[in-house]
Amino acid sequence: MWISLIGFTGSGKSTVGRALAYTYGLLCYDLDAWIERKEGERISTLFARYGETHFRKLEHETLTDLLNHYPPGVLVTGGGAILMEASRLQMREKSFVVSLHVPLAIVRERLRNDRQRPLLQGDNFDERLNSLFYEREKQYQFSHFLLNRIDIEHDIHKIYGSFLDHVVQIR
Repeated sequence: MWISLIGFTGSGKSTVGRALAYTYGLLCYDLDAWIERKEGERISTLFARYGETHFRKLEHETLTDLLNHYPPGVLVTGGGAILMEASRLQMREKSFVVSLHVPLAIVRERLRNDRQRPLLQGDNFDERLNSLFYEREKQYQFSHFLLNRIDIEHDIHKIYGSFLDHVVQIR
């Protein structure tokens, strides 16, 4: 069974995903990296050239392909992967979904100088960040497990323990 990590941009999904996979000998798939390889362009270029709606379709197609045709492991999603209901349903059905929560103040500090996030580009960074954070907050709640981030060591063991509990319950 898969473990899908969701959470707002800057919540530490990539860091936690790699550590979780390494510690427990699991495969790790980065959804954005798969999209970039498949399309031959960076996420920011895809957003700029085709827009968010087109990108979300690519994201859903890639997510579905991974969850249905590749060996299970840890799936690290982008912050907006939860925006399409079909993607949320696919993750919930095919994986143990973990929502990583980090307070907005920490996210703001992590992202303030990051120029790679397409939806946070331009003026009014704080306003856009606040709006996106609160707009998406409820959508992350479809997860099987919500983790308030503490530190990497604690987080990966907490996730894996909850994952094992989930697997036992569904069998």
